[in-house]
Amino acid sequence: MEAKTGIANIGVVASVRGSVVDMRFDGPLPPIYSVLHAGAKNEIVIEVLAQRDARHVRGIALTPTQGLARGMVVTDTGGPLKAPVGKAILSRMAMIESIAIYCFVVSMILIFANPFWNHVIAGAAKVAGK
Repeated sequence: MEAKTGIANIGVVASVRGSVVDMRFDGPLPPIYSVLHAGAKNEIVIEVLAQRDARHVRGIALTPTQGLARGMVVTDTGGPLKAPVGKAILSRMAMIESIAIYCFVVSMILIFANPFWNHVIAGAAKVAGK
């Protein structure tokens, strides 16, 4: 997780409010849309959304912030969020950690393929006047 210059850009967490994380960097600030990693095992992914002043940036956590606390180390990856592309990923939605999302799609297919739900939806449309 080195910055593009070959030197890791290290900062610390200044505050955590839900998914909003403020961080302080003594070196150069990471550019907006850069990806940062934090946490004990660098499992928390944060995207920079604003440069607040000469030392602070504000980002949004793309993974749960459980366990993230003030003073924890933040590492700049030196680049933006990257997503896999190619034929293997076509027509699939993926989470930040590249886990395929099947449960939601399958449950929607099962629910709306059931004739009972078609009847309920048609009845709701009649009540709405459509």
